[in-house]
Amino acid sequence: SHAQLSIQVLESEVIDFDKTLAEAKQGDAESQYKIAKELYIQKKFDDACKWTRKSAEQGYPFGQHFLGDAYYYGKGVAKNFVEAVKWYRKAAEQGNPDGQNQLGNAYYYGEGVAKDYVEAVKWYREAAEQGDDYSQYDLGNAYFYGKGVLKDYKEAVKWYRLAADQGHADAQFKLGLINDNGTGEAKKEAVQEDETKNESAITLGENFTVPDLNLDMIWVYPGTFTMGSPENASEIQHQVTLTKGFYLGR
Repeated sequence: SHAQLSIQVLESEVIDFDKTLAEAKQGDAESQYKIAKELYIQKKFDDACKWTRKSAEQGYPFGQHFLGDAYYYGKGVAKNFVEAVKWYRKAAEQGNPDGQNQLGNAYYYGEGVAKDYVEAVKWYREAAEQGDDYSQYDLGNAYFYGKGVLKDYKEAVKWYRLAADQGHADAQFKLGLINDNGTGEAKKEAVQEDETKNESAITLGENFTVPDLNLDMIWVYPGTFTMGSPENASEIQHQVTLTKGFYLGR
């Protein structure tokens, strides 16, 4: 997911435009960024990008993140993921959570850099620990799907909840799905009972039991199987080949 300060979803601030523009012309990096933001909202992308670059080249992290967005979305410059990553990285290395989130996305999806889930998680975590709800959701996904970290549903729920509590709609939806499947409350309690143990996730292929649900999870290995009852001649039998294993609850 893309951070909330993306140039795609800006909201106007109340600023004295003429005063801020005068300060921008005098070289104030924050004012240059604010002018750029207003110009992006007005869809004056070429002028906006000019001021964004001035701010970014002075090392202002919000300007650097914005210039990364300009290259990512092709607003005022030709779309260029490699240049986007360059500027996201500059912002991220100064601790800017939006730059960190976008750099994490670049590694996660392989845009402008080689795909690297471990590096993506590193940057998501940096921003998530600063309270960035988009990164908290992305880090939750990493744990939920086992991308760049061991699959760990308790950690996933922990980060989804932190994002959801800030109003992140996708995190709220994901928690709702988990609860609808009858597992959310059990996982919530597990997180609350002991967040310090840092237990590793179930090893893939191990059978295990979910005691709260009285459910045995059986690992079905990849292979070719015949489906249908051999005792019922009228039932058509099918051969099914599984390329990946999966858990079956009983």
